[in-house]
Amino acid sequence: MRSLPLPLLLVALVLAPNPAAAGKKEPKAPAEPIDGAAVYRESCGRCHSLRPTEELDPADWSVVATHMQVRAGLPRRDIDALLAWIAPAPGLPNVDPAEVARRTLPELPLVAERCVRCHGVDRILAASEADHDPDWWRGTLRRMGSYGAVISLDEEAALAAALAAHGASSAPDSPEKKP
Repeated sequence: MRSLPLPLLLVALVLAPNPAAAGKKEPKAPAEPIDGAAVYRESCGRCHSLRPTEELDPADWSVVATHMQVRAGLPRRDIDALLAWIAPAPGLPNVDPAEVARRTLPELPLVAERCVRCHGVDRILAASEADHDPDWWRGTLRRMGSYGAVISLDEEAALAAALAAHGASSAPDSPEKKP
């Protein structure tokens, strides 16, 4: 039997996998903190003209950021850093858009649970007051599903009926119009 030269044997031993370390993962380095201002400049500024953040209140920023997380594929970590950077601006309270929807549209609880993740209450009110029928709303809700909204078929039917009814009761000549 022929033996390997000593240098080649040493190289083989050094490069051989260590069975004692098998299955052990290298510890991950702690993630670097993300600068919300940098996310705004670099991610938002890639496609949008940067405007003063004070133009929107934090609830609207939350809606915009969630929408862009879906549309632009931004990581949740970037969205959280962006919102943390925007929210503490002096005089701007951190407002939950779902809570605004619950107070503004108490008759439409699913709107607070599903729609305000991407849309502001003003947009939902304007669309619902346009007096669309349930079929129009079902088509719209399915399109929202293609953008990432999670709406079950039961919720879709309930939302479509409720939004259509809300629009009918908001129409100027409706006998059900609320004061």
